[in-house]
Amino acid sequence: AKIADIEASCKTAGATPEACAKSRDDIRALLSDDQKAQFDAAALLINAGRWNEAAGVLEGFRSRHPGHDLEPQVTRKLAAAYLEAGRQHDAAVELERVSADRAEDAEVRRAVLWQAAELYAQTDDPSSARRAYAAYVERFPAPVEPAIEARQELADLAAAAGDPASRKRWLEE
Repeated sequence: AKIADIEASCKTAGATPEACAKSRDDIRALLSDDQKAQFDAAALLINAGRWNEAAGVLEGFRSRHPGHDLEPQVTRKLAAAYLEAGRQHDAAVELERVSADRAEDAEVRRAVLWQAAELYAQTDDPSSARRAYAAYVERFPAPVEPAIEARQELADLAAAAGDPASRKRWLEE
């Protein structure tokens, strides 16, 4: 079984603690000893609320095992760890990665892209906020109300950047 299949079975089972514990055991069976140690360490640190340390372990896992089947799970866990640690900009980067994963549920991708855009705006990174809101408008034209709100955010960001042409474009789109 692939890791994505195992994760899906946890979600399908209603994400009960028992189902997810079995999923974690199934995932561990597919990992090397080094990978198991890193995966377990990250889980323990997350459970202990040691967010920055967990993020460090997850970052190490990603750098040592690029393209691993666990990468989507690592990305989601990193986003959560960064948010809990108050590292909003880092969380926004990870949330954008989640939103780009076509295997992820469309509603999840939509919600995390919006959250990433908001986090960029909150961390005073208007360029990244504009990019994320523009991606939102392009990839998620429906539901209409949030797409209109994203256009308004883009118009406001353009005005703040002294870009009247972009502001006008977003207001008229």
